[in-house]
Amino acid sequence: ALAKEASHWLKKIRNKSRPFFLNFWAYSVHTPLNATKTKISAFQNTINTQNTGAQKSATSAAMINELDTSIGLLVQALEDEELLENTIIIFTSDNGGAGYIGLPDVNAPYRGWKITLFEGGIRVPFLARWPAQLPAGVTYDAPVHHFDMYATAAAAGSAQLPSDRIMDGVDLT
Repeated sequence: ALAKEASHWLKKIRNKSRPFFLNFWAYSVHTPLNATKTKISAFQNTINTQNTGAQKSATSAAMINELDTSIGLLVQALEDEELLENTIIIFTSDNGGAGYIGLPDVNAPYRGWKITLFEGGIRVPFLARWPAQLPAGVTYDAPVHHFDMYATAAAAGSAQLPSDRIMDGVDLT
């Protein structure tokens, strides 16, 4: 529902004469995991009963699939509006996976999960895509933090950061 509303806003509501900012917070991978029975059954055969750190929850897999579908809807809306090439898309998470949903090795090979300061609780994906300005396939080996997004967005929009205060974060472009 959130992705459909955001896509509708991109196509019908936003002011097309101005740049835009869309912050899409997907909560599909947070508890409670409320996947449909149809979606869950589609992932039943992905469950790994061996203790190898592989997928052990069809419900969790179904919710990750919902997240993937949502991102796909947004990317398609950007493509439909001919905005995809010159739009920055940043995909990240706020913390590691949730060990309390019954998957204690959810972040294997890293120890810990959400609400811990172990690497499994703080190491998250961070992907950026901006075809008009960033070359594809580049990796950035230094640690990245969410406050880097402020400096990055300011630089991308040619905005000046406040000079009267110290700003954390670096421009990742």
